Formats: sequence, structure tokens, C-alpha cells
Amino acid sequence: MIRIAFYLAYIYWRKFFVKGDFLALGLLIGSVLFFILSINHTYEDFSFLLFFPLQATLSHHFSRKDFSLLKLHTSRKGVVIIEYFIENSPFLLTFLIKNDWLYASLYSLAIIAIAFLPQKLNKTRYPFALFCPFWHTSFRKGKLFIVVLLSAFVIIISSYYKNENLGLFGLLVCSFVCTIPYFEREYLAHISASAYTSNDFLQRQIKVGILNSAIILIPVFMLFLICFDFEYYWAFPLFFILPLLGIFTKYSFFESPLMQNFVFAAVLATATYGSPILMLPILYHKSIKFIKKIQYVER
Repeated sequence: MIRIAFYLAYIYWRKFFVKGDFLALGLLIGSVLFFILSINHTYEDFSFLLFFPLQATLSHHFSRKDFSLLKLHTSRKGVVIIEYFIENSPFLLTFLIKNDWLYASLYSLAIIAIAFLPQKLNKTRYPFALFCPFWHTSFRKGKLFIVVLLSAFVIIISSYYKNENLGLFGLLVCSFVCTIPYFEREYLAHISASAYTSNDFLQRQIKVGILNSAIILIPVFMLFLICFDFEYYWAFPLFFILPLLGIFTKYSFFESPLMQNFVFAAVLATATYGSPILMLPILYHKSIKFIKKIQYVER
């Protein structure tokens, strides 16, 4: 059973790099270590960021196609639980090294809960603008609305324990969910054939991204304000930074999803030093340059 779980975990991580591509493998390992070490230096304030990888596990759970084969194993749930623990071991070990037994327990319970979630759920219609169709496909494929509901539940729990940082973490998770559609890729022909030129195309993506993000963030932020007596009302615009970062990193590194992941993680890990404010203008201009190149070559 453990051997099968290790093999499935290897397949999960294997999709991030090509066999023999040691550069991609090094970047993957380096980005994970960089993320963990960055959080480790500011653990007391930003330890909740280590819960972000659970979203990737949740998305993987809903999109995987091998459950029909795993049903042949007598301990299918046990294999899946062990696999998810192996995939999340770097982040879980960080909690254990810090002797943070509460977060380690919550992380473990979340892994077990994900393993028992059903894959097939009724289709839900989402009120997102269609200029970026990946909002619909990502939410349906990854069942991301469950993450939004869990974030709202975290905010309610944080209100009960008077823990504002935990409530802000719930909001941050919702903001991160709004970046998931921008890790998908459309065909280059769709960009080159667009009626919008480079500047207009990117500005349209920004407008649609902010609108769709607001649909997710406004209800959750209102819940946060009610739970904490309307404190931090001024922070609402800050939660749109992550979706914007997702848009700009997508088109800045369109041909290299791995590099997009690395840059996104690096900016997120160094956010306390103001890196998003520095990087957003740079990535904006890099995105414009890429879209211009595609449209110019095709036309």
C-alpha cells in the first residue's frame, strides 16, 4: 500500500517536469524550499501561508482519473491518504519542526477530509464573465467553490476565537483561488485572432479578472467585516493584488508554466518586503511585450 502511494506521489510531482530535465527539477525543488524557508523566517506572522498547498491537493483530487483503477485495491482510501501525506510532507514537516501541533493537526485533518470528498458533484453555473473561460472550467474542474466555502467557515471560526490573522488567512485563500484560472493556457491563435490589440487585450483581461474576483471576494469580505466589527475595511483592494499577479505572470511567462509558478511563489513569499508593488509594473510591461510579439508574428 505504501509502495503504491509513493508511486502515485511520484506521478503527481512528475507532471511538473520532463524526464531528464534537471533544470526544471531543480527549479521545482528550489521554489518549494524557497517558499518554506521564507515562511520559516516569519513563521509567527505568516505560518498560515503553509496551508496554500492544500488547494493544489484539492484540485488534484477532483481532476484525477485513476480512481477507477484504485477501486480494485482493498484499501483505496488508505492509499490516497498516504499519497496526499507524502505530497504535502515538506509543509507538514515544517509545522512539526516548529512544534506547532495545532496547525499540524489541522493540516492532517484537512488531508484526510480531502481524501474522502466525492469526485462527482452536481454542475453549478457560475456568474463569471466569459472573456476568460478558464474561470468556469477551473471552478468546475477543481471544485473551487468548496475552498471558498471553507474559507468562509475559517473566518467564522476565527471570529469565535478572536483571531484576526486566521480571518485574514481565509480572505487570502479566496484571493489565491481567484488566481487559479490564470494558470491555464489558451491557444496562441486565440490571442493573435483577438479583436483586441495588445494593450486592450490585457486591459480587458484585467477588467474581467477584477470583476470575477469581486464576485468571490465581496461576500467573503463582508462576512469578515461583520465578524470583526468592520475592522480592516481599508484592506479590501489589497486582495486583488494576487489575481493581478496571476494575470501578469501568465502572459509574462506564457511559454513556461514552471517559470510562472516559480515567479508567483517567489513574489508571494517576499510579499512582506513589498515585492508585489515592485513586480506588478514590470510584469505588466513584459505581458504587453509578449502579446504584441504574438499578434505581430501572426498578422
